[in-house]
Amino acid sequence: IRFTTTWGIRTALTMVEPPNPGLKNSLGYENLMDLEWVKANNKTPEYRKMSAWTMIIMSSEQDIYNAMENLANACGEKSIIRLCDKLFSLLNCSYVPGASLAEHLISFRKNYTTLKTSIVSNPGFMTVSTGLAAALLLRSLHQDNSLNSLVQSLYDIKPLTFEKVYDRLLIEETCKESATAETILFQSASKIQQIFRRSTSK
Repeated sequence: IRFTTTWGIRTALTMVEPPNPGLKNSLGYENLMDLEWVKANNKTPEYRKMSAWTMIIMSSEQDIYNAMENLANACGEKSIIRLCDKLFSLLNCSYVPGASLAEHLISFRKNYTTLKTSIVSNPGFMTVSTGLAAALLLRSLHQDNSLNSLVQSLYDIKPLTFEKVYDRLLIEETCKESATAETILFQSASKIQQIFRRSTSK
């Protein structure tokens, strides 16, 4: 996920207090409030490190909604709140073992599609590549250990795209459901044959 505007980082720092008081100043975050400093250093490792720490600070659960609220107000765009809500929905979309994988895939795709629509409506704010979306989809399966080998193999797809991963997972689920249905059908047929044999042997 890439926030593409400098004001996004700079404004965020005015809204969210770090979990550890004084962390902002001790790490030199006040430099991010200096536009001239940002222009001169936005290609340096120091700036990238500060940007990364800013994202960590913004992830503070008790403050994140207010941070997005204030960020949207500062930018004059309330739609940014909705965009972030959709981003969080995608990040928190996790598969529950035993549930329908097909339904999970459909739900994840729906969240991803709505997020892309919001991104288009807010050009320049952030981007989510198809490779990142694929990785997030695979990550959403982490609770089901039985899918580990499949997930690891899908990470090796070149190029890694959302559509390829989505289609492969859907095919795997369809094959699994078909195999289960065939097993049930075979077991039912066997029971019927056993009943028939018993009835004819009497």
